Amino acid sequence: MSKIEAVTRGVPVVGIPVFADQRSNMVLAVSGGYGLLIDFNNITTESLTWAIQEAIESPMYVLLFEL
Repeated sequence: MSKIEAVTRGVPVVGIPVFADQRSNMVLAVSGGYGLLIDFNNITTESLTWAIQEAIESPMYVLLFEL
């Protein structure tokens, strides 16, 4: 349900898929322009910082906040 809540409120998703359908959901979020995916095996301070900054500062995601 988190995906639906984020989309309906115009909030970008930073996802770290761990199991089941989470990876495919995040691939859809990335291709749909409302998500950033961090690989579980590549979680670093830098990757998390990048994803959060990208979600906050990128014009692509800023438009989501203005809907």
